[in-house]
Amino acid sequence: MEQFSLTLRYVDESMEIHTDFLGFYNAPYSTGETLFKCITDVFLRLNIPIERLKGYCFDGESNMSGRFSGVQARLKEVCPDSLFVHCANHSLDLVLQEVGREVSLVETLNFVQGIATVIRESSKRKELYVSMFGCDVVNILAIYPTRWCVRTIAIKRVCSSYTELQKTLKILKDDKSVRGDARAKIGGLYKQSLKGRTLFGLLCCEALFEPCEAVAKNV
Repeated sequence: MEQFSLTLRYVDESMEIHTDFLGFYNAPYSTGETLFKCITDVFLRLNIPIERLKGYCFDGESNMSGRFSGVQARLKEVCPDSLFVHCANHSLDLVLQEVGREVSLVETLNFVQGIATVIRESSKRKELYVSMFGCDVVNILAIYPTRWCVRTIAIKRVCSSYTELQKTLKILKDDKSVRGDARAKIGGLYKQSLKGRTLFGLLCCEALFEPCEAVAKNV
C-alpha cells in the first residue's frame, strides 16, 4: 500500500494566498493512472472542481512527472491551461545528493547513519549510550533519503554527544556479546570517530545543510 499527501494552495477574493493540507491518502499502486484516479477522487469527495486547477507540483519520478502517462500528463488533459512545476524541495535535495557523492567530506553523513543504526537497533546498546550521560541525554536520529529536514538536527546531535558516542563505541567494539558483523561495523565507526577529518566533515555538513533546510521549509 502506497501513501501520498495532498496540499492545496489557492487565493481568495482578496487575492490572499492560503495553503490547506488535505490529508494523507492510501493508493493500492503507485502508477500514474492509480495516483491520478486517487487525486481526482479526493477532489470529488471534497467538492473541489478539479477543472479549475491551474498548477501542480511534485517530484520528478516518471509516475508523477511523465510527459505521456504520468500524473501531470493526465491532469493536463483535464486542465489544459494548467502548469506543472518540478518540486523545488526535491530539486534542492537532488543537488545535495550529488554534492554528497562528489565531495568526500560530505560522506560523513554515512557516519551519522551508521552511528544511529548501531545504537538504535539494540536496547542494550541504547542503555549503554544513555549511561554515558549524567543528565540531558541526546537522542540520536537516523537519516532518511526522503526526510529532507532531518539531516541538520541529526548531525548536530552527533556533534553534541561526540564524546559519549566515542566511549560507547569503544566499549561495544570489544564486547564479545555483540555479534561479529555488528562488532566489526562498530570498530570501523570507532576508528572513524578518532579522525579529526570526521568531526570536521560533520561541521562542514552542518554548515551546508542547515541553510538549505531553512530554504526547504519556506518554499
